[in-house]
Amino acid sequence: MNDAFFNPNDPKFNEQWYLKQTSNRDIDAEKVWTITKGDSSKVRIYVIDTGIKLFGSSIYHEDLIDINHIKIGTNFTVSPTNNNVQDSTSIGHGTRVTGLISAVHNSLGIAGLSPKCEVVVHKVSRKTIGEVSLNATISAINDATMWKISNPSRNVPPLLVLARNETAESSLEFTCGRDQQLTLNNLT
Repeated sequence: MNDAFFNPNDPKFNEQWYLKQTSNRDIDAEKVWTITKGDSSKVRIYVIDTGIKLFGSSIYHEDLIDINHIKIGTNFTVSPTNNNVQDSTSIGHGTRVTGLISAVHNSLGIAGLSPKCEVVVHKVSRKTIGEVSLNATISAINDATMWKISNPSRNVPPLLVLARNETAESSLEFTCGRDQQLTLNNLT
């Protein structure tokens, strides 16, 4: 077993308790990072949430600026759909989720769990409180599934990250793992 660790130089890394804790109730990210930080040619992660903060057509987040493996997806909350995935919620939930996954290890902000995986950001919420649209969410999941069908050479299925806003009156919680099972919980 390799006891070497990769310690990112991001100033808020020590506050990311889910990555590193003295109580050992974390995911031991430092150990995993010695093996891999992801691979955009093999892994595609879909963040299906409130979108992402944009400045013009650029991502507006210190840890996500100039990252070419983050792709602007589709805004499924409008008809016809478009690529305006601007996060208009007051909390920026989709931007935060994308940051937790993809923030580069760059001496700024936080450390992302998989900073080298390809990430596609879809928008399924247009309200300021982050309430998601079931139809938009189903369309976003369908898009991810169709991508996998049309790209069979990618040997890892897409990982769907659908975040749930605790303040919303209705909420959706999805998980999608390697077996591509989808579970809906707390649908009201």
